[in-house]
Amino acid sequence: MEKKLYEYARAGIEIERPSRKVKIYELTLLDERDVFEGETISFRFRARCSKGTYIRTLAVMMGEKLGYPAHMSDLIRIQSSSFTLDDCFTLEQVEQYVLEDRQHELLQPLECGLTHLPKIDINDTVAMKVFNGAVLQKPENICFNPEEPFVLVYNDVALAIYKIHDSKPDYIKPVKVLRTGL
Repeated sequence: MEKKLYEYARAGIEIERPSRKVKIYELTLLDERDVFEGETISFRFRARCSKGTYIRTLAVMMGEKLGYPAHMSDLIRIQSSSFTLDDCFTLEQVEQYVLEDRQHELLQPLECGLTHLPKIDINDTVAMKVFNGAVLQKPENICFNPEEPFVLVYNDVALAIYKIHDSKPDYIKPVKVLRTGL
C-alpha cells in the first residue's frame, strides 16, 4: 500500500512529487506586518485552489521564491466542495451525539456532497435505465469541465454520477450508480 506524501514528509523522507497543473484562485496573506525580520520568519496565508493542490508544496515554493528555506507547520482545510468548517464536528462532539443516541442528526443527505456537480434532471423512464447503468445521450445544455468532468443524474434525489464516454463523445456513461430504485 502506497503512503501519502505527508507521511513521507513527517518521516523525513524526501521523494519525487508528481507534477500536475493546479489553479490557485486566491492567495491571501493573513498577516498585518509590513516587514518580516528575525532568524525565523513565520506567516499565515489562505489559499483557494483547485483539487489536487498540495498546500505543503505551495508553502515550500513560496519560500523558494522569497529566497528562504520553508515548510508548512499548520494546515486547516476550511472548505471542501460545498462543506465548510461550520459543517464539521470534533470527535468529542460526535462521541456526545452517539452517547445521546442522536448521531442521525449529524448526517447530511448524499446530495449535499455533490452540489458542485452540474445536474441533469431526468424522468422516471430514464431513471430505470440509469439504475441499470445505461449510456445516455450527452445533454447539449451542460458544459463539461475538464478539471471536474462529472455530472449528477437526478430524479428528486441523486441517482448516479456520469462522465463523457471515452469512445463516444456524444454520450455519457455512469461512473457510479448511487441508487438502484426510486
